[in-house]
Amino acid sequence: MTRIALRPVPFLAAPAFALGLCGCTAASGGGDGTAPSSPVTGPGAPVTPVICRVGDFASFKGQPESVLAATTFPRGLAVRIVKPGQPVTMDFSESRVNFLLDAQNRIDEITCG
Repeated sequence: MTRIALRPVPFLAAPAFALGLCGCTAASGGGDGTAPSSPVTGPGAPVTPVICRVGDFASFKGQPESVLAATTFPRGLAVRIVKPGQPVTMDFSESRVNFLLDAQNRIDEITCG
């Protein structure tokens, strides 16, 4: 009697893997390698950085810190609240506004970076 040994066939995994990748192309574009016809919006959409302009926030000077929590800032603008004596990084980001507070938690200075 002849005995046949069964072995795994690795080449069958390649087509299954390729089929899985096909779904990625259609979801990220028009299916033909082009960009989607309409911009992606919603919570998962890419965020375009916004350039900080201090003048846009001049009315916040002297206000309590609580006004910042009640404010909706432009999407893509990073907001940093700095309390007295708090260490911060010295890196510059043109899409970040800094609100520097005084000892009474009032906005004392507004800077970009």
